Amino acid sequence: MQTTLTQYVSFVLKDQIYAIPVKWVREIIRLPKMTKVPLVPDYIEGLSNLRGEVFPIINLKKRLGISGETLENSKVIVIEKNDQTFGIIVDRTSQVMDVEEDNIEVATASNDFVKNVIRMKDDIYMILKLDELIGSADLVSQAETAGGKRGNRVNTAQESESLQENYVQIVTFEMGKEFYGFPIDDVQEIIRYKVPNEVPNMPGYVKGIMDLRDSILPIIDLRIMLGVPATKPDEFTKVIVLKTENTKVGFIVDRIKGVLRVPESDIKEPPAIIKDRGRNEIKGIVKENDETIMILDASVLVPSEVVELSEDTKETGEKSNEVLLSEKQYVVFLVGEEHYGVGIESIREINRLTNVTKIPRAPEFVEGIMNLRGEIVPIIDLRKRFQMESFEVNDSTRIIVTDINSKRTGFIVDYVEGVEKIPDNLVTNLIASIDLGEANKFVKSVARLEDKLILILEIEKILSETEAKQLENIVSNANEGEEKKESKKSKAKKSPGKKKTSSKAKKLKRSE
Repeated sequence: MQTTLTQYVSFVLKDQIYAIPVKWVREIIRLPKMTKVPLVPDYIEGLSNLRGEVFPIINLKKRLGISGETLENSKVIVIEKNDQTFGIIVDRTSQVMDVEEDNIEVATASNDFVKNVIRMKDDIYMILKLDELIGSADLVSQAETAGGKRGNRVNTAQESESLQENYVQIVTFEMGKEFYGFPIDDVQEIIRYKVPNEVPNMPGYVKGIMDLRDSILPIIDLRIMLGVPATKPDEFTKVIVLKTENTKVGFIVDRIKGVLRVPESDIKEPPAIIKDRGRNEIKGIVKENDETIMILDASVLVPSEVVELSEDTKETGEKSNEVLLSEKQYVVFLVGEEHYGVGIESIREINRLTNVTKIPRAPEFVEGIMNLRGEIVPIIDLRKRFQMESFEVNDSTRIIVTDINSKRTGFIVDYVEGVEKIPDNLVTNLIASIDLGEANKFVKSVARLEDKLILILEIEKILSETEAKQLENIVSNANEGEEKKESKKSKAKKSPGKKKTSSKAKKLKRSE
């Protein structure tokens, strides 16, 4: 009678030996770079990008309740089973062995992860139950249902808002000591500055060309073009990529300030003195607090030399565009050491962190409330929400304003890196791949870029229904407080009170 043999890979965790079937092992790799995901079970070390595929890495010691740190020379066994890919960290791999059915027996001390063992001579190998490691859950239908409902609520708010007045979103930035902006519809993306390749016989403000995803991008120093003092490039220097009449051009600016959302009626015509001087690149002026922002017209900023330069490379660009899939814009920001992204359509505006009023007995992650042009907006600290260490607020700290349950909500982030246009084929859905605990509710996918992974957030799902209701109550109470203050002021104006009689008048009265 022929004996059935099954191959197993054995590996070591501390002083114990485990085994898993070879048929589920895709490969064994060194400990990779990992991207941390907030609010996941502690045994999930993060996400790894292996040749374009993103999957979670499990710390097997933590998962099995074994003490000890991850070793520097630890290995990761990449497992592929039931359409799920994940990695497990082990101290070292041992061997591949052929095992007969007779060598497999029930473990004397079984648990959720080990039911059977392999007995070979004097050695015992515990067979790991892979299905129990990942605790997978069917979250797809739940996510779709919740997403659909939330989407309807947000759309209703947007529709009612549009009936009142049209709003414009403006990407604002600094050059010199002045503030400028481009309508967000003109902005394709915002990228880090790198020294462009020079092109001969060009005006001084044309700094050269840059490669952007296999297409050629002319680079203009907007500061030189507009006669603004140009500082030496640093880590804050950005390139705003605009698209006008099928010509893509990058403009160098000192730093990105944020995304401003204002009523169309708040944008005023430039003063007559600017028009009289022929400065037609400024098409509007808007005031934000004490700052004046000049809105630029991209269509008049692109000189003929740059159009010709773009036309020289147009054929190359068209060829590259043929193979590109559809793309989407994301606002990319940092919280801790990790990159996060939110679809630009979900962002109302981005502001500096100023004048936040603390609220007593509010949840720990609620930093307070802020008055945003007459509207009370609750402010959430994403570091605290993600249970990260606190971080001192600095000049780079920003508030991203979005909608949760049709209510304005602000999120504090460490640094806004910019707007990136990411092809859909570089974004991997994570919902159905593995149970990431609470993170499954709001980390819907991950973007795989060359130098980093970006966790794509469904920011409206960061709060639970209970937490969202708490925020509504906080805002409601704050609004009631403001209404009472206004009522008292109004009454005080209507009832000035009795006029005081002067001492001189009193003396005259006595003398009479």
